Amino acid sequence: MKKFSCVLAALLVVLTLVPSIALAASKEKPKASESVYIRVYALKDSGDSKCRLYGYSDEALTKKSSKWIRVKADSSHDADECRIVKISSNGKAIKVSYPLDSGGRSTAWFERKKFTSFDLTKEYEYIALNAKISIYRYSDANGDYGYVKSNNSSDKVYILGKDSSGKYYQLIYKLDSGVWKMGWAKKSQVDNAKWTEKEDSKGNDTSSSDFWKSPFEAGSYYETQSFGNKANSRAGRPYHSGWDIVANDGEGASVYAVADGTVKYKGGGRNDGANGLHVIIKHSFNGKTVYSLYSHLDSYSACPDVGSKVSQGKKIGTMGNTGASSGAHLHLGIFADGYSNSPWGYTNVNSDTSMSYDGITYYNPKMVIENDKLP
Repeated sequence: MKKFSCVLAALLVVLTLVPSIALAASKEKPKASESVYIRVYALKDSGDSKCRLYGYSDEALTKKSSKWIRVKADSSHDADECRIVKISSNGKAIKVSYPLDSGGRSTAWFERKKFTSFDLTKEYEYIALNAKISIYRYSDANGDYGYVKSNNSSDKVYILGKDSSGKYYQLIYKLDSGVWKMGWAKKSQVDNAKWTEKEDSKGNDTSSSDFWKSPFEAGSYYETQSFGNKANSRAGRPYHSGWDIVANDGEGASVYAVADGTVKYKGGGRNDGANGLHVIIKHSFNGKTVYSLYSHLDSYSACPDVGSKVSQGKKIGTMGNTGASSGAHLHLGIFADGYSNSPWGYTNVNSDTSMSYDGITYYNPKMVIENDKLP
């Protein structure tokens, strides 16, 4: 596991049944001992006015001790890093080694839910990450806790589950030193960096059955203009040749490649042309050359160079409001039977499935993605 932080930031992530990103059937659970502990920070809400978290002297959590650890007191004070050295058999309590203000360390038993809401006695499926993921101490993306990236498809990262907002995963993973580490990562980063090799280390086929996928996370966007919609008149071309959608995260949200392919074009100007900053990816689908268009981007700096291969789910830009656009959104187009670096956004052909105009056939992107075939 590669480390990218001053504090050995390789992490291991424990997966709560998130089948869309699980890449292997093998299961494992984190183990904790004096030598193989879990590095972690307490959750910020301690329920104590002085931001202290009191421990117990017994595993049953019946005898409250005078020992306490500090949790985040204010914006200028981060909680001390703790070590989980034992997990109770029922999973409700954990024995924690924590640093003292006076130096040295002490141990006490604490409620597991003060550190994580997920049961550490369970076995979890794992994934692997093919790109650097930022790790945080807390579930609101505060407190830099390094980075993580897998070396191969068997370099395990476990996802315990999501926070209440659904935007962050709590991860757990093993460092090269043998100890575990628990932290938080943005769900969008983890999902975008999942390992995409066709087989995992055990030879299991991990490829998706869907050739086409949404350019945003599932359920994280809404439609503003459908394909074929007659909402505008662009020089006598009133019918929309793409699909306009908006990510819930707003302007700057990540845009992902809808299918495996090769970067055909990236360019345009912020104030020039109908498409503004845009990217086009070339795909081979059932023996047919098909292109996907991503228009009105705020940036395509994440997109590889023209001629480079991209995998489905690879970030290729961010949603913006460039070109002929009246608000931040993504115009997604899927076209074939011809090519242009700046395809039409509107035609004079009335259809809700496909339309041929100026030597190019435009397909309804929503229909293509939902049905995994050209209409």
